[in-house]
Amino acid sequence: MLSAIVLFAVVALADFSASALSFDAQLQYQTESRVTLWSKKEYEGESRQLGIGEYPSIDFKAESISVPQEYKVYAYSEENFGGDEYVLNDSVDKFFKISLTDGISHIRNIKSIKVGLIESAAVDITELNDAKKNRIMIDYSPRIHMAQGDPYQAVSMDWTFEHFDRVMDSDGKSRIVMKEKIDGPFDICETFYGDQESAVAYAFWVEKDNNYVDVVYFIYCSYDSGKHIWLINSMVGGHPGDWEHFTLRFLKYKENGKEYLRPVKSAFAAHTFAEIETWEELEMFDATHCTIYCAAGTHGLYPHTGTYTYMNFIVVQLKDVCSEGEAWDLWLPGKLETFELVPEESCRALAGSKWAGVFGYDVENPESSAVLYWGNEASYPPFMNSGPQGPQFKTEMTSKSSFK
Repeated sequence: MLSAIVLFAVVALADFSASALSFDAQLQYQTESRVTLWSKKEYEGESRQLGIGEYPSIDFKAESISVPQEYKVYAYSEENFGGDEYVLNDSVDKFFKISLTDGISHIRNIKSIKVGLIESAAVDITELNDAKKNRIMIDYSPRIHMAQGDPYQAVSMDWTFEHFDRVMDSDGKSRIVMKEKIDGPFDICETFYGDQESAVAYAFWVEKDNNYVDVVYFIYCSYDSGKHIWLINSMVGGHPGDWEHFTLRFLKYKENGKEYLRPVKSAFAAHTFAEIETWEELEMFDATHCTIYCAAGTHGLYPHTGTYTYMNFIVVQLKDVCSEGEAWDLWLPGKLETFELVPEESCRALAGSKWAGVFGYDVENPESSAVLYWGNEASYPPFMNSGPQGPQFKTEMTSKSSFK
């Protein structure tokens, strides 16, 4: 049976000093957003808004809570910050739910709360241009540790279009397909192995509502190996072509006539969910470059080494394993190309990349370079999923608010 756990993925019992926070209400000028308690699940019903500060008594029965990304919240089941403590890095749409990834999760009624503003060093963006955006994206780019022993490596767009062809699929949409052919679920071809040495990551500057800027770092691997399912003795879920991404959310604000930008939250994408961490919770290589880990085979991105269960069925658990393999420093020359994306409109290069066109939206035009699906169509057998949609179609890129 599903194991019972106490907290959501965005909730953790933690040391209060784990993140740099301020409860000083005088800093409220940096954001117009507020934490909101809702009387019904999924952010419905009556509401109560809370700004930066400590609230020893909350006379409001909440069933969900909205937590903007510049905040971190400590909620308590008793007044005066007593009882069970819940640390919220993100919004919670239901205080009680059951899921395949988290089991049973439950937050008791909130009786007191602390609303903290996440603190971090700011960058002056008063005179913001393409060169400054490019510099910020490089300066905050992560170190990625590929998994030890994983044969399926990341690649560049140059490598990709030497090994894949752009075609129009059966639905009249553009996709790229391998030039090499495979016949069965256990077939391996040279294209699957990629080329880590020449790999390049692709970062997108995306302006969002509520004074947010998301910088989304994408890596592309030529193959996702999926998982071996013992019940059917077959690999399932694999597919040629695999985009994975990591997002840094920045907060924009004005002070003394100047405009600033500073990091507040991060989202590590893996499969259908994301691990959320505040800027100060990240494992850091240095002052601005965090360290992240790429899971073996599936390439999901995670904040730490270890084993992550991402699907929990009654008789089968699907797990990702992250280890400290080869380091890929995206800030080094030739390892990162930068773009600005206007969701559902356009993508343009910030520093001369020739690949902006493949991240465009004209995916039904045979003469365009835009790509919708990055990999072969699904086939059974072999048990191969369809290649994923490109970065420009991910929810994190198209939504004006979501970053996970």
